[in-house]
Amino acid sequence: MPASFLVIYMTPEQATRHESGLEFLRPSEHFSNLGRRSGSRCFGQLLNYPQFTTLEQMRDMATRLDSVTLRRIYYSDTPMDREDGRIPGLREDKRRFATVSNSSDRVYAYVSKDYTPVNDLDAFSPLMDVAQENGLKLIGRFDGVGTGLTRGHVIFANPEFRVRLLEDYDDDIMLGVRMTNSYDLSASVRMDVFGVRRVCINYNLWGRALGYIWEPHMFGAHENLQDKVREFLNSIVKKSSILSVQAQRALETEVLTMEIPDLLWAIDLPIGGIDGLSANPMAYNPDIEGMGLNMWTLDNGVTAYLTWGRPKGAQYYETSMEYALAATQLLSSEHDALLEKGREACERYRERMKNRDGEKQTVRVVKYDSG
Repeated sequence: MPASFLVIYMTPEQATRHESGLEFLRPSEHFSNLGRRSGSRCFGQLLNYPQFTTLEQMRDMATRLDSVTLRRIYYSDTPMDREDGRIPGLREDKRRFATVSNSSDRVYAYVSKDYTPVNDLDAFSPLMDVAQENGLKLIGRFDGVGTGLTRGHVIFANPEFRVRLLEDYDDDIMLGVRMTNSYDLSASVRMDVFGVRRVCINYNLWGRALGYIWEPHMFGAHENLQDKVREFLNSIVKKSSILSVQAQRALETEVLTMEIPDLLWAIDLPIGGIDGLSANPMAYNPDIEGMGLNMWTLDNGVTAYLTWGRPKGAQYYETSMEYALAATQLLSSEHDALLEKGREACERYRERMKNRDGEKQTVRVVKYDSG
């Protein structure tokens, strides 16, 4: 495996530390087989090919991110094919502007006069500045540049950002920040925490459990962003005990095999994942044999499915992230409440399928007067 790869597979006996500062234990063979069977590559490839492994490289990459300019919009209030052949006059739209990419000249959206764009560099520079202040080692990449929705993933290689969720198990999580900025009105400036399990490279999202940042594109929105990022990063490790509490509680919450479908319906997992995990949960998490079937091992089975087992999951990682975020309910929600939610979701789905099948079978005869 080339040295430029971020994910370095290591056996527990190997003490060599990769120059990036990241160490991953070799996934068991069943994970590799799982990926081959599904035709999917590890979802962890988000960080397999890092664009930067130093802060300096990240700053260099950031200068090539997207930015936009607000341009006036003109419209015609008369038909273009006037009888006299004259070109109709244009009027300026006083209420809206167009957000236009400075790199591609692509129009991303039409926005109100109150909209003030926060460019990618302005959105992500505060993280780099705070990282420099605190000597943080940042490793990751940017994706979606030029599409109107820029996504960044940064893992902290510093040891203090490595968390052991369960005290009795050698299963550390490496923490990082997921960053989003959009010009197409699909999202604002957003940062939240994600993690990658060292033992199996499963990707985890925790939503707002460890805090988050959300800033709309409005005048002055990014002026205090650096202070907010500084507070956000300083709180991540302090709040990581929240994850440990959730993990321990989930470990102690037993799950019956017959309950798996309802729990997975509750988190809106794809049908293929629900069927596969329900039929053979140990195929996605062999730890179930030693740790039992509980909310913790089921959650790890779900993240394994999203990381390794979902066909093209790495390719369509926006939806994979949505599923990963929804899966946090297995750790944060009450067992019985999830069961009830899942039963209702399954019932609604079956009713929709029943109605759809009924519509397909209905033959409608339209009578008409042939005379």
